[in-house]
Amino acid sequence: MKQVSLGVKLFVSFLVIGALPFLAIAISSITQSTDALKQQAFNQLDAVRELKADQVESYFQTIRDQVLTLSENRQTIQAMKEFKAAFHNFDVDQVSSAEQEHRASTLKNYYRRDFLPRLNRNQASQNSINNYLPQDPQSRALQSLYISKNPNPIGEKHRLVDAGDGSPYSKTHSNYHPIFRSYLEKFGFYDLFLVDPETGHIVYSVYKEVDYATSLLSGPYNASNFAEVFKDAKSARDKDFVKLMDFKAYAPSYNASASFIASPIYDGEKMLGILIFQMPLDKINAVMTSNQLWRQIGLGESGETYLIGGDYMLRSQSRFFIEDPAGYLELMRTVGMSAVEVQKIKNL
Repeated sequence: MKQVSLGVKLFVSFLVIGALPFLAIAISSITQSTDALKQQAFNQLDAVRELKADQVESYFQTIRDQVLTLSENRQTIQAMKEFKAAFHNFDVDQVSSAEQEHRASTLKNYYRRDFLPRLNRNQASQNSINNYLPQDPQSRALQSLYISKNPNPIGEKHRLVDAGDGSPYSKTHSNYHPIFRSYLEKFGFYDLFLVDPETGHIVYSVYKEVDYATSLLSGPYNASNFAEVFKDAKSARDKDFVKLMDFKAYAPSYNASASFIASPIYDGEKMLGILIFQMPLDKINAVMTSNQLWRQIGLGESGETYLIGGDYMLRSQSRFFIEDPAGYLELMRTVGMSAVEVQKIKNL
């Protein structure tokens, strides 16, 4: 083998020695560029997080203003007076015994055929009708008129304006229901309630789920977060009191998560009732997902923002559930979620 000349060796040595600083500089530049890109990505995520926090806070503040303003409205005050009187004076004996039996029968059939099967899809154990059927006669009669005998399907019971029984209650309902229904539809709430602070009876509801006409003090939902926010508002002595209750599974909404916000209704210095809104999940999801425009706000193909409660549970839908429900549910099974919980998510 031919020996390499000293000149060549020196040339190669100088070349290597000269290239090392450039190589070091190149590696340093690449590292710095990578770090800069990572920092830029984190900064962008921080910006999105702060934006979403501001949007959520602004949204809830708007709702607080709405429930307080509506509770102070003279029309709401008058409606509360009339609904309370009409509810407690509702004469269940104004119709024949045969009609009373028919109302009772249709109500029980509604619970057995419509309500319980839907509710039990989201339950580990099967529920009994006795756990939910109201006991007092006014509640049963009004649920029969405005729910079970209501010709509109589930989810559209609010379309009925007058049950046609000729009662003072139905006259009051026909006067105010179109107004409250329009308000609910305009602002996108799930439901709107007027509640008697003395008895806890829900004397009016727009949407007419099975909490309608029951008592939040002695009825089947007296341990719910709905009852809790009612009791807080009932105990308040501040006319401007507003209380927002966190999301929890709520039986009348077939165990979907429900949140409520309440404010007292005063006439002068006298508390007449409690105005309560059931919060809309779809509005909160729209805020957190930017109406599902993740890519347009810089979250790329997999980034997402979601709302988490104090119990570390989701309060808004995950992007992955929206884009790939089957894949999301399979992942939940893989990580050990129970079949009942998976079914609850599926039925939402």
